[in-house]
Amino acid sequence: MAAGFPGEPMRTCIGCRSREPKSALVRIVADASAPGGCAVDANRTRPGRGAHIHPRAECVALAQRRRAPARALRISAARIDFSQVSSLILEQRL
Repeated sequence: MAAGFPGEPMRTCIGCRSREPKSALVRIVADASAPGGCAVDANRTRPGRGAHIHPRAECVALAQRRRAPARALRISAARIDFSQVSSLILEQRL
């Protein structure tokens, strides 16, 4: 388990499905105006339903293969171009 702050909320990665403190994960939100249909919520303050994922290539690949972002965000898979979103996720270093 990753180190976090005591009492910090736990979230599940949509890629590997492991539970981690939310500070160890990147939050994405549905955003029709963003490239790819999703946006990385670096400040974790954007409104709406969010999904959490590790900023690792294997978690991104698993999430894409399982079509997890669309299910987690409750939007149509046709609205997400995950290849663009994955590069934004992998750029995040926590």
